[in-house]
Amino acid sequence: NVSGCGGWWGGGGGGGGGGGGGGWTDAGALIDSVGDLIANGLDAEKGSEVTDQQIFRDHAAFYENEYLEDMATLGVNLPDVLTRVTEFVPQVVDYIQKIMDNGFAYEAQGSVYFDIRKYQSSHSYRKLSFSAAAIKAAFDEGEGALASCDGKRCEFDFALWKCSKAGEPCWDSPWGQGRPGWHIECSVMASDLLGDTLDIHGGGIDLCFPHHDNELAQAEAYYGHQQWVNYFLHSGHLNIGFQKMSKSLKNFFTIREIFKGGSVMRVSEDETVVLPPYTPRQLRLLFMMYQWDEPMFFAKDTLDVACGKEKTFKDFFGSVQAMSRDHMPNLVSKPQGWSDVERQLYRKVEECQGEVHNALCDNFNTPVVLSKLGELVSACNIYMNDASLPHKQFLLVHKAAVYITRIFRLLGIDDANGSYAFTTRAGGDAEHLPSALDSFCSFREQVRAGCRSKMSSDDIRAMADKARSETLASLRGKAEGQKQVTVDQVLDAFDKWAASVAEAAARGDPRQAYLQLCDQVRDSVLPELGVRLEDQGEGFVWKLDDPEVLRREREEKAKAASEAQRKKVENKLAQAQANLDKALASSTPPAEVFRGQSDKWSKFDEGGIPTHNAAGEELNKSARKNAEKEFKRREADHKKYTDQVAKNANYMADLESEVKQMAQQLAAL
Repeated sequence: NVSGCGGWWGGGGGGGGGGGGGGWTDAGALIDSVGDLIANGLDAEKGSEVTDQQIFRDHAAFYENEYLEDMATLGVNLPDVLTRVTEFVPQVVDYIQKIMDNGFAYEAQGSVYFDIRKYQSSHSYRKLSFSAAAIKAAFDEGEGALASCDGKRCEFDFALWKCSKAGEPCWDSPWGQGRPGWHIECSVMASDLLGDTLDIHGGGIDLCFPHHDNELAQAEAYYGHQQWVNYFLHSGHLNIGFQKMSKSLKNFFTIREIFKGGSVMRVSEDETVVLPPYTPRQLRLLFMMYQWDEPMFFAKDTLDVACGKEKTFKDFFGSVQAMSRDHMPNLVSKPQGWSDVERQLYRKVEECQGEVHNALCDNFNTPVVLSKLGELVSACNIYMNDASLPHKQFLLVHKAAVYITRIFRLLGIDDANGSYAFTTRAGGDAEHLPSALDSFCSFREQVRAGCRSKMSSDDIRAMADKARSETLASLRGKAEGQKQVTVDQVLDAFDKWAASVAEAAARGDPRQAYLQLCDQVRDSVLPELGVRLEDQGEGFVWKLDDPEVLRREREEKAKAASEAQRKKVENKLAQAQANLDKALASSTPPAEVFRGQSDKWSKFDEGGIPTHNAAGEELNKSARKNAEKEFKRREADHKKYTDQVAKNANYMADLESEVKQMAQQLAAL
């Protein structure tokens, strides 16, 4: 695998990412916000005075280091070779000279250009770009200032060697001081390492023209043959929010910005959203959700889908791990025979294996792979949660979990060494941590059961004292002398919580107080230790997880509850205001309402129904009918109002009070 500019050859990745520092002061933030303006101004004023070539290398090294760090964080394997064009300049000069010797390039004003017309007389040009649309714009963007340079024989002749201006990077050459063109860099470095034929060449679809087409032309002009690359793998466009990613739009994010969180993404012309932190695994799942050669949509909603998939798989592996703790110690004593249910699940495992294999063989169709693995997880979850089965076969579920784990590690979604993917230890010794958590959670379940059975405060206190004096003492004795931070933290939390239960029992607190303490363990105490506790009827399952993930889930749950509460109060306020408005409108007798509408009516019958419009013209039959209909509606509403007032003299005051109360509740949220 060779990693370099403009794509990759045989494997690896190519490209760089910017970055940013943290901890800005106000002055630093100000400077950062106007950095582009300052940089452009300094470049224009002082750029031509730069003579120290090390400045350019230091600048590139900074982003090269960030790139390698980001790739390591994402779990991308290192390339076999890391290429820098600055280390290949002599080879570039020789390569260009041979192209000139072969008659396919010429010098003009200190630069060297590729002769497109001469090349087309014996070779096929633009093999990868079949549409002529936007070709000129793409060419101009790639060539920059040299796109319209004097001395070129054809407007599409591209630069192999660029004459350097003052202050630009430069090297000596037969044509004067200059620097390599964009396209020649890749042709030279790949040829130097891989020879006259490349089997696979990769890169983004936007590089087809001019970059990859020009790479082919250069190499084939150099070697004198017709095919330098056997296969191109072009990845699809990346769309950010609702736009295609573009340097000009500045709508891109660096990898480290995504991991840090806080970036602002535009989701429409008028709406933006602040992104939370995301993990490398969530990002890789997002990548797998899209076919590699199709457009990819990097947006808040698609990231949320990736996070949802991660949670589904993580919950599954956690459930399998919990099932392992229950079944493996007593596997030899448990019945292992299969019923039709197990045979059906086994067929689903085999079907999934075949479908995943076919999807990977079908152009690496990773979206289908994720879909089929998700279907297998659903089938396993249904099996594990089926309370009607007298015996569940752990080995069958284990087979499915191990297979999914293998595929995830194949795709780089998981890089752990445990039996199952997505399973993390909260630290501590694997031998004693399960026992500590089992005991803690079992005691909590006993307290919950005691509340359901109306156990007395004295009995609950005795149960808590026994847990502290016997269960905890035994666990501490087994773990004594071993460095197990998480085990000690679990035991300390167990002790503290059991003491809280005993204190509540000593005070004679109601049963609701114990249930609140049980909720506190599940929602606050254990998550801080990296433990997810799930209540299941009269039982429980605990799973190890990242404390930061659990904290974010708790915050998102609280935020969702707060938003739901706000929406509920807003709806109540709207209804209360509507009731008040209707009561106010109904409080006036309909005859008075119509007589007050002088802009509509001028005469009325004895009952108060309009007979003439504002101009004095008698209403026709249809208009008269509509007026009578409106009068009857208002008359019915007014009767309801008077009936309410007859029942409750404070009817209007109560409606106004309800509106005021709802408005105060909304303001307090």
